[in-house]
Amino acid sequence: LEIGPIIEELEKFGCDTLAKKAEGLTARGIKTPRSRAAKPKKQYSTWHPSSVYRIEKRYKILKEKRAGKS
Repeated sequence: LEIGPIIEELEKFGCDTLAKKAEGLTARGIKTPRSRAAKPKKQYSTWHPSSVYRIEKRYKILKEKRAGKS
């Protein structure tokens, strides 16, 4: 699941801060990277602003690389 496009969608709906984006991801039930990797599966599905920041940063780099390859 690519989270970058979901964050972009949240921005279109007015989520203009990292905290609001984190709340939006949590409300949608999007699992955090930690919850996807946990064994046994635990419910770490609360997003934090710092997690959103890291995801946004990586996503921006990927978008720039993809745009450069076109």
